[in-house]
Amino acid sequence: MNRAEVAVLLSVLSVHEPYVTNDSIAVQTWLDTLDADMTAEFARHQIAYHYAQPDAPRLTCGGLNSAWRKLQRPDPVLLALEQAQADAV
Repeated sequence: MNRAEVAVLLSVLSVHEPYVTNDSIAVQTWLDTLDADMTAEFARHQIAYHYAQPDAPRLTCGGLNSAWRKLQRPDPVLLALEQAQADAV
């Protein structure tokens, strides 16, 4: 994401969490902390998904990174299942 995308992300997040600030320091901090290859679209969708859950805790950079990394590295059990299915064919 670039600086402008992170600023928009923080604006969206601040609707759910009033503690979130959207100044130049916050934008730079989030930009430095979020995984470099995370897309703005993924982050916006993840925020919406997260806060759609009842009693959702505060969402942090680490929470977004964790969700992104799970998407990038599929579950090994699912990979083994897919491989077993492919081998069976």
